[in-house]
Parts: sequence; C-alpha cells; structure tokens
Amino acid sequence: MEHDTSLLPFIERSSCLLTYMDISTGTIAPNDLLDLIYTVPSLVHLQLRASRGENIDFERQKAHAFLKHLAVSAKMTCSLEQVADGSHFFLPHMESLEYEVHFEFPWEYSPDIFGVPSSFGSTNKRPLKLFIVMQTVSSSQMILKDIVYQILELRAVGAVIEYGVLGCDVFKYLRY
Repeated sequence: MEHDTSLLPFIERSSCLLTYMDISTGTIAPNDLLDLIYTVPSLVHLQLRASRGENIDFERQKAHAFLKHLAVSAKMTCSLEQVADGSHFFLPHMESLEYEVHFEFPWEYSPDIFGVPSSFGSTNKRPLKLFIVMQTVSSSQMILKDIVYQILELRAVGAVIEYGVLGCDVFKYLRY
C-alpha cells in the first residue's frame, strides 16, 4: 500500500487552525490545490509559489483555476456564523495573498477576488486587503485598460494591489 505524502491528509488529521501558509504549487493539481486550501479556512495570509521548469502551462492552469474560484467566491455573501466557522465559504478570513509566478500572470480575475468595490471591507465578505504578484521574469505583458481601471477603483477604497519583478537589483513595485 502506498502512503499519501501530500499535505491534505496531515491537515485533515491535525485540525489545526493555520493562519499562514506558504505553498509551492509544484506537483499539486489545480483541483487538489483548491481541496488543500479548503481544509484551512482559518488562513489569514496565503503565499503561493509556482514551480519553475517545463510545466509552465500546468502552473498557468492552476493560477487560472485558483483565481477564478477566488473571484467567484468573493461574490458570495454569508452570515457572520458562516464566516466564523468557515465551513461554507472559501478562505473567509484571508486578508493577504501573495503569488509568485514564472509566467505572464492571469490578471483578468484579479480585481474580482476582492468582490465589488462598494462592498470592500464589509463584514460578510472575505477581508482581503493585500494582493501582491511577483514575477521572476520581466514580461512585456499588457494589462487590459478595463482591468487597470478596476484595480485603481479598488485601490481608491483601500485595497493594496502591487506587482513586482524579482531578480532585478531592486524589487520595484509598479504602481498605477
């Protein structure tokens, strides 16, 4: 019998209230990443690091799947009891998300992970305030104008959304 060496069984058995998690997404399948994160609804800070190498398309798929799920779940409202127990809401306590990638980042879902700007800071929504994307390679990627406007609108209501390129002499955030 083969033993499962993934984090999922360990987290399920331990029932610990993790508030910080730093995950290298390397061999984790997109649905397995979501399953793993669902087991830790107490997370306040989540850091995801895409693996380097030949499987860039696989890593890009995971980023798309995760961000899309985060965006869809940000539109949901829930009662204070559901937020407290975290059982019916994806990452109900998450305040910060950092994502390190080695490919062009899928910005199309990024503004939606906060929900609508008018509900930013609402008690029945995810308290996400900080979103940082770090790329290890410089990219000529253009972010669509509509996405930039949405990001600016979110920043105006208090969201911190930053983008940086690692590997330069200085880690420089690009701010709009």
